[in-house]
Amino acid sequence: MAKEIERKFIVDSNAWRAAAATSKSIVQAYVAIDGDTSVRVRISDGAEARLTLKSGSSGMTRDEFEYPIPLADARELVAASRGRLIAKTRHIVT
Repeated sequence: MAKEIERKFIVDSNAWRAAAATSKSIVQAYVAIDGDTSVRVRISDGAEARLTLKSGSSGMTRDEFEYPIPLADARELVAASRGRLIAKTRHIVT
């Protein structure tokens, strides 16, 4: 089990783009949400899939369990998510 520390930043210009080394396309869907517990499936760059379970809500940290899963399974879970779908791009800034 890992502890996730949630951090958010306000970005007020595009200056960070010059430092973006790579970018990753992410599609994620919430398979189940109940109170402070969620189960999420994520597909990165259409090639790698992970299942994540998160629980707890004590300030900035939460318990997190994350496991690789077969891409075909992830695609089925995304299709069954009933609208709880998020598509985003993660930029790796160095």
